[in-house]
Amino acid sequence: MKSILNLSYPAKFKFSFTKAEIKNGKAFMNTYGIQQTFTVKSHAELENLIHSIAEKCVVNPSNVDFEIIE
Repeated sequence: MKSILNLSYPAKFKFSFTKAEIKNGKAFMNTYGIQQTFTVKSHAELENLIHSIAEKCVVNPSNVDFEIIE
């Protein structure tokens, strides 16, 4: 998980995740973007959202990446 220093909330985020997949006997790491943006009001809310995305996408929370867009 990325470290965020000196971020003021609320902030708008865009997320993606990386997932290992096997196709035709070969392993690949594929990255998927999530089109929806999320406005987050606190660091705790950001952590909860990352864990929620990881759970729904069946990946480790460390495989969820984000970008601050506002």
